[in-house]
Amino acid sequence: MLTEFVVTDVKQSNLDLAREYGATEVINTGTPEGKARLEALKAKPFDLVIEAAGVAETIQMAASLARPGGRVAVFAWHHAPRALDLGLWHMRGLKVLNTAPGIGTDRKISHMERAARLLERGVFNLSKLVTHRHPVSEVQEAMELSARRPEGYIKGVLTFEA
Repeated sequence: MLTEFVVTDVKQSNLDLAREYGATEVINTGTPEGKARLEALKAKPFDLVIEAAGVAETIQMAASLARPGGRVAVFAWHHAPRALDLGLWHMRGLKVLNTAPGIGTDRKISHMERAARLLERGVFNLSKLVTHRHPVSEVQEAMELSARRPEGYIKGVLTFEA
């Protein structure tokens, strides 16, 4: 079985990190070459596309890169309403996966619980992805920083002191 892990971004540092984490291809969509490659990928769409940027352009691009009957996982927090080409979504019969932990439809065991067990076992090492830590008492500042996403920000976590 052929497995591809293609990552697109406009930040080269994120693409370098994606390559380090096992991406089979990285595409800088901020360049003409990257935009052309993204268009070429539409000819052979993916079973699963994960949208993690949280901007209007990427959620629609995710739909155009998913095969008919494929899945689009919305991993990003979209801060504003989005207009989508629902004709494309409908005609492709896309399944939308909501990655919010409390919303999962698998009631036997949540995906978040499975992911936590994999992290505990050391299957995934997120040390390079967590760039900011905040005590829970600073939750407001943490959320504001996550919405601004300054250079160097990838993922923030809240810590709970005992």
